[in-house]
Amino acid sequence: MKEVKKCLYCGKEFKIWPSRKKKYCSIKCYQKTLKGSGNPNYNNKWTDKKKKEASMIKKEYFKNNKVWNKGLTIETDERVKKYAETQKGQKRKIKWTKEAIIKFRRNKIKMNLENNPMNNPKTRKKLSETLRRRYRNKEIKPWNKGIHAWYIAGKNHPRWKGDDFNRTDYRGGDWKIQRKKRLEYDNYKCQICGKINNLVVHHIKRWQETQDNSLNNLITLCSSCHIKTHWRNKKNGR
Repeated sequence: MKEVKKCLYCGKEFKIWPSRKKKYCSIKCYQKTLKGSGNPNYNNKWTDKKKKEASMIKKEYFKNNKVWNKGLTIETDERVKKYAETQKGQKRKIKWTKEAIIKFRRNKIKMNLENNPMNNPKTRKKLSETLRRRYRNKEIKPWNKGIHAWYIAGKNHPRWKGDDFNRTDYRGGDWKIQRKKRLEYDNYKCQICGKINNLVVHHIKRWQETQDNSLNNLITLCSSCHIKTHWRNKKNGR
């Protein structure tokens, strides 16, 4: 059950789940608390005095702790030479302007096209020749060669579900023909709201009970009206 809490800013009561640790009724109240003295960094403003203090602290630090490579060159010190050698192959920082981003993307596309072997016409020819040779020598056989639709239909089909006529997805042998006739008779329109899209042919009396696909027992509906009719039938106990 939801608990009733009071907002710490405006005092308004609001309901919330006990697992959520919420103190304010809305984001606006929370943002108002952060203004002025409510902000945790209110007294820590970056003034001119604080800038001068920070620069003085930095100068005092560098007086005692000098930078290790100050005044040294590659010729005078070996450490600088080793560091320069490690930084030779590394990329420098780039300013990512619009022009730089466009150049980077173009170069990347070029690299991908060059590295992809299938973009080379020579490799394509070789691959096609090898496949033809393997088909000629009967090393590879196409899975559907010599198999016709009548051979796969019915019980031989891999998705055959059996002769159980009480299935929910089965509507009889003449269902597709009757469905098409009903749609043509109703001019491809929902008979309740008149929509044209997402049409469904509905059984007025359930097919599981009557097994009747006659045109008098069918009606065209849109998907939303179809769901509503099923809910009404459930409430009425049909």
